Amino acid sequence: MNTKLTIWESEKNCREISLDAAKGETRLCITYVFPPEQDQGPLYMGADLTPSECRQLAHLLNAAALSAEQEK
Repeated sequence: MNTKLTIWESEKNCREISLDAAKGETRLCITYVFPPEQDQGPLYMGADLTPSECRQLAHLLNAAALSAEQEK
């Protein structure tokens, strides 16, 4: 499984969150793409997650989304 979410912060820069799952592990990568005028390449952060860690992360993200919705 391969999937990517792109979050545009402006017309020139974005964040990308990608997941690549295979063989019992999931590679989580967060990329920050700077505006061209900053003359800086993308910044990459990543982690290899076990299936259990993926479930824990999904639970945390769901809890955060529910909390944010309640604060509206």
